[in-house]
Amino acid sequence: MIFTATAFAIALAANTGAAATVATDPDKLICRREARTGSLVGTTRSCKTRKEWAAIAEANRRDVDRLRDNASPRSTNGSDFTPF
Repeated sequence: MIFTATAFAIALAANTGAAATVATDPDKLICRREARTGSLVGTTRSCKTRKEWAAIAEANRRDVDRLRDNASPRSTNGSDFTPF
């Protein structure tokens, strides 16, 4: 039993380098299921490369940062009091 666990650990360690190379391949096609807007059960399948998914994630991050940075606190009649 100990031999099996040790052999498995060695095999896993040997494959770590190959897995890291595969995981960082920017041209690998990745498919994701996304909920369809307005539907509780409907989904759509989108297939894009790892590089395209990263670009979409970065664009979303930039949009959220821009919205957060441009948000201003609510004010009432020019005073600094914010009711919410």
